[in-house]
Amino acid sequence: MLDEVGYLPLSAEDAKTVYSFIAGYNNRLSLIIATNREFEGWKDLFYDEVIATTLLDRLVERCQIIRLVGESYRYLNHRSICSKK
Repeated sequence: MLDEVGYLPLSAEDAKTVYSFIAGYNNRLSLIIATNREFEGWKDLFYDEVIATTLLDRLVERCQIIRLVGESYRYLNHRSICSKK
């Protein structure tokens, strides 16, 4: 699982490493990617529109996209804990 992809900025070298990891295992393992970035923002994350497009093309070929909308579960949990005091 790759969690919080795009939450922290990637260096150009980190972006290449993430790309190589995903491209290398594409169609050979199941992968869950959690991100708060829209696909359009991936070109900035990977510093290159061609790399981002190629990566997304591979990822969405055989995937199921689950879009979560609403408040953060962590935030809601924190709020419920604090309100019990």
